[in-house]
Formats: sequence, C-alpha cells, structure tokens
Amino acid sequence: MINEIILLKNSHWKFTLKSQKNFFKKEIKKNDLHNLLFLNKKLIGYNCLRWKNFTIKQKSSSFLLFDTLIVKKKYRRKKYSSLFMNFINFIIKSNNKKSILICEPQLINFYKKYEWKILNNIIYPDIRVKKTKRYMIF
Repeated sequence: MINEIILLKNSHWKFTLKSQKNFFKKEIKKNDLHNLLFLNKKLIGYNCLRWKNFTIKQKSSSFLLFDTLIVKKKYRRKKYSSLFMNFINFIIKSNNKKSILICEPQLINFYKKYEWKILNNIIYPDIRVKKTKRYMIF
C-alpha cells in the first residue's frame, strides 16, 4: 500500500520512491493515523495525521499533525475532497484532540471552509516552516 500512496503523492509532489520510503520509515510511527479514500477499489486520496507535541503560548500539548492531504487530480472539484475533509475532521474529533497543519497561503480558504483557523504563536522546533506558510488549527 505504501507504493500506491507514494505514487498518489507523486502526482502532486515530485519525490523519489526511495526518499518517500525513507520518509515513511523515519517519520511515520505505528500509532499515526492513515486515512485512505477509495473509489471502485482504487486509491484516490490519502491523508496522514501524526501524533506530535506542540507549544502554544508556552503550554505544551499533544496534537495531531495534519501531514498530507492529496486527492487524485481527476477527482478534485467533484466533492471527493469535501467528503474526505469532513471524514478527516470526524477522525480528529473522535480522538478528542486538536490538529495542526502547515499551510500554503493559496490553500488557506480551502481549509477555512472546513472550520480550520489560522494559528499564531506556535513553536515547534522539529519543523522548519517558510515564512510564507501558515499554521492552522482544527
């Protein structure tokens, strides 16, 4: 299944198979949550929620890091992304945790439609974020 996920991710981001396999081995933990979207038994969407600790306003807490969201290009703008986002938000709520994502500016309005909010004053030393990106919270 990892190979299928990597191929799906490569439809949007260009990573080598080797670099993605290394990413899975190094960064993805057993208790992380992998959400898969299938249509007619074909993988068309993937999301990973990774357990992390963040510091917000000098208070450390456990959160779900919204690591990846990808829907196969030909299924975008056909309500599959909306269905998938509502499912992911349900999973986050079911775990009774907050979730944080690092967002490109052009995607902020997309996530706002699903109750995500821009977050300031966050410190997470393991992730280097370009100044143009924004943290969002659900």
